[in-house]
Amino acid sequence: MFLIVVLFLFVFAGCGSPKFVVRYRYIPPENHNTQSCLRSCEEKFNKCQMNCRKLYNECLKEAYNSATRLYQELLQSYNVELKAYTEECRAYSEELSSWNDRYRKIYRDYLFFKKVCNKDHDKYACRRKKDLEKELNAMEREKPRKPVRPVKPDLDRLVNRLSLKCLSNCGCQRIYDNCFVSCGGKLYPEKFCVENCK
Repeated sequence: MFLIVVLFLFVFAGCGSPKFVVRYRYIPPENHNTQSCLRSCEEKFNKCQMNCRKLYNECLKEAYNSATRLYQELLQSYNVELKAYTEECRAYSEELSSWNDRYRKIYRDYLFFKKVCNKDHDKYACRRKKDLEKELNAMEREKPRKPVRPVKPDLDRLVNRLSLKCLSNCGCQRIYDNCFVSCGGKLYPEKFCVENCK
């Protein structure tokens, strides 16, 4: 029974609750003399939208230009870092090769003295095994670290980031709604389900 209840809760939780939005129903004024007033509302709305689109497009253009300039600067830094990284990789490769040779030699000696210590219980061999074990542990801690490759800048990502400040909503709908009401019209809010509706 407990399992059934738990399964039911998981299924129910996965469904999610309904998501609603509020939209307005526009009731025009009964007085026919207000048509010019409503036309002026539409003109204001259209003018606002045009101006908004213009500002949005200008903002996007400026974001692209800024991103391009920033990209060029970052690309120069990246090329310098990449050159240094290539040199670090060469040095790392040499260090690692030297470290591996030394580690293998010490490890062979360690295995030899470990075998003698375990077989003959020779004090010198056991002490030497311990010393070599410590040396191997110290070497593990000092193993050369691979350099981190620099990240190449991404123009698209920069453009997207700088474009976030550009607003495509200038509040034109609110301006129209206020104008519509001032002309004598009425707005009735209605709730509509847009997600997880039953």
